[in-house]
Amino acid sequence: MMKKITIIMFFFIYFMSHSSAKILNLNENITLDVPNSHNYFKFEEDEISSAFYGGMDDFLEALGDLDIEIDLYLVGPNKIIQIVEQVLQGKKVEDLDFVKKLIKKAERKNFSSEKGQMKWEVKEIRSLLKKEKINFFTYVMVSKTNFNQIDDGELKEIINTHDQMSQNELKNSTKQYRKQMTSLSRDNKSIPINEDSTIVLNKFEIAKNTSGQLFLNLNAKFDWMNVVKIPFHIYISRTNGYMFAVITECWVNCQKQTQRFNDMIKPLISNVSDNSDTINKSKQKDNNIVDQLNSLNELYKSGVLTKEEFEKAKKKILN
Repeated sequence: MMKKITIIMFFFIYFMSHSSAKILNLNENITLDVPNSHNYFKFEEDEISSAFYGGMDDFLEALGDLDIEIDLYLVGPNKIIQIVEQVLQGKKVEDLDFVKKLIKKAERKNFSSEKGQMKWEVKEIRSLLKKEKINFFTYVMVSKTNFNQIDDGELKEIINTHDQMSQNELKNSTKQYRKQMTSLSRDNKSIPINEDSTIVLNKFEIAKNTSGQLFLNLNAKFDWMNVVKIPFHIYISRTNGYMFAVITECWVNCQKQTQRFNDMIKPLISNVSDNSDTINKSKQKDNNIVDQLNSLNELYKSGVLTKEEFEKAKKKILN
């Protein structure tokens, strides 16, 4: 039983969960600013379902229902990537050297409860991660299908509706969504998952960035029985018409994790563009020209402008 709990705990922390920075290009659309020690690993299509331990099955199934295929990347220190590769190649978690040491150490303890054992293991694993200089790691999901080609009409309608909202309208909608999600707790921040687990929201925002692109930004903490507390960040948006999600969890030295996360996605946000955004800007420009021509025509009809002045001004607007 003790061995089983230890293995489960490792999977939970590993799959759920500073040096100089570098720019990391995952593909032609996704660029992140990460610590120099971080690299990335791309999961093969048949490995994606094995990339998460519990909790993500429903999410991946929902993506399938929406007919959205994704590319999945793990971004983190080389040590993390090496472990993932070993496990995907068939090595059992309990056969990893540091897991075997943790199991042996746990077997010498006399825990009075499962909660007590979990609390001890969290402390041990955090100590190990600190020793290996592993503060946080990141999952990145990118849709293979362009947003305009997604078949799910309801999803597109929801996103398009929010695309048309102003910042104030999005702010009001965000408040309503947050109120709905926290309705059971009635504290406007806690989302009960089950009798043991809760998500505590620090920040939940649906808005538009400086490029006018819609995004969802979430900063929260996963709390298991007040023993396991995991800060995590999620950023969802579109780049060049492709939807993406960046999901980061922190286990060590998390005081500055929000700033680290914002720095990491900064190049991604600055490079975001979208066909719909370009179309909207084009429409705005066309509407502005029409308005100027109508105003100019009124001035000509009222006699304020001569025909020569009218033609000169008209040419200037069209050019």
